[in-house]
Parts: sequence; C-alpha cells; structure tokens
Amino acid sequence: MNDLLSIHGLYVEYHVFEGIVRAVNDLNLEISEGESLGLVGETGAGKTSTALSILRLLPKPAGRIAKGSVIFKGRDLLSTPEAELRHIRRSQISMIFQNPMTSLNPVFTIGEQIAAVIKQHQHLDKKMSINRAREMLELVGIPAFRASEYPHQLSGGMRQRVGIAIALSCRPELLIADEPTTALDVTIQAQVLALMNELKDHFKMSLIMITHNLGVVAEMCESVAVMYAGDIVEKGSVSAVFAHPFHPYTKGLFGSLPDLTSKVSRLKPVDGVMPNPLYLPCG
Repeated sequence: MNDLLSIHGLYVEYHVFEGIVRAVNDLNLEISEGESLGLVGETGAGKTSTALSILRLLPKPAGRIAKGSVIFKGRDLLSTPEAELRHIRRSQISMIFQNPMTSLNPVFTIGEQIAAVIKQHQHLDKKMSINRAREMLELVGIPAFRASEYPHQLSGGMRQRVGIAIALSCRPELLIADEPTTALDVTIQAQVLALMNELKDHFKMSLIMITHNLGVVAEMCESVAVMYAGDIVEKGSVSAVFAHPFHPYTKGLFGSLPDLTSKVSRLKPVDGVMPNPLYLPCG
C-alpha cells in the first residue's frame, strides 16, 4: 500500500519570552491510502503541533518548522508555495478542530460558512454552493433548513457536525481530526465518532485521529502512534500495541486505565511528569 503522507525528521519550535519551546523533535510518521491512524499522548506531547505543521498552520510569529519534510503524494508541503498550499488545504487535506464554537464564525450562518469553502475550492456559483452546503448538512445528520441558523443556536454536538461538514465539503483525501469529541458529553461523543467512521468509509479517505482517549483509538483506528515529549516512542497496529506495548510510557498509559474486572479501588497514574520542552534532557 502506498504512503499518502510521509513525515521525516520534523522539528517544530515556539520562540517565547523564556526561550525556545521544542514541541516536536525528529518526528517520523507515515500514513497509507485509506489508513486510520491514532496519534495519542498526554497534553503537551506535540500532537496538535504535528498536525498544524502538516498544513503549515502554526501560530505566527512564535511557531516555526525548524527542519524536516512533509511529503504528501510525492510533494513536500513545506516547500510548496502558499497559493498552491491554500488549494491543497480543504480540497485534499482537511482538519477538524477541537472546539467547534471557536472554529466557527459567529456572525455568519452555518450554511454560509460551508458554502464559502465549497465556492472557494470547487469554483461553483453562489446558488450551487448553497445547495451543496445543504447536502453536506443532511449528510452529517442536520436538517437542511437549519442552514440559515448561526453557531450559537446549535448544541455542541451539532456544531461539531457542522465542523465535520466543512472539513468534508471538498472530499479530501486525508482528514486530520484534532480531539473532535473533547468538549462533548459521552452520548454525543459516540454519535460523532460513529458518524466520522461512516463518512470515512463513504469518502474512502485516510484519517489521523488525534486524541488522548485510547478507547477512541480502539474504535476508530487500524494503527496507533504514541507521542511523548515531541517524538513518537511506539507505533504499530492497534491490535499489536494494545496487546503487547513495549515502551515504558505506552505501558504506563495502559496501566493507568481503569480495570472494571479488578477489585483494586485506586487508579494507577503514570509516574513522573513529561519534561519541560524548554529544557529537554539529552536522550
């Protein structure tokens, strides 16, 4: 199976008042066509920085890619001109962000926001873009008549469905989902994950699922990569890594999960803390 995306030797830094935060350090990762990959790790491990680097969306001026390559379909996105990269975003690679309330524009209707993406990348007229936006809303389980509503009129789960509709409106080949269920309650989480699974198969796309929830990875993904302090410490199929984790950090993650069959009343946390990315130790 061919690699759709290959990341080699990626280094990401944030230049702040205290010094240089080394968020991603010599990261290597591949994802094949049609593959679902779970990128897991605790807060601050570098998961979101990795995702933003793929699309060159790191916050400026602090964030920058210091070194590395991101090869998508044989082309290095880090050296691609900005005008061409804008076309690749949404039309070939798209991203669902953590908080749907902050990623949607409060002064435009949800239909207008979906239609704007379709019009820009598929070069349709306004009427056709609106019609396509209504179709996308129906596809994610939102009645088309709600296209005239604003984000604040929708529940958290509905807003996340709108985010999914925007991300998939141009039929991307790769979808990056950055903790898409974090702000949702458990019931809505299950609905959103089931929807994403269904749409992934429908559009035959690859998926990078960023999460700290190992249960989500087990349900959604075929392979998993575990991040710690800006690097991937273990990668393999979900069945292999879940059954026989090798790295001490991976073992700690699984050891911290509650065991419903055990009589032990106390949870076992991961020992220690992740090193400060401002002062990473050697090794």
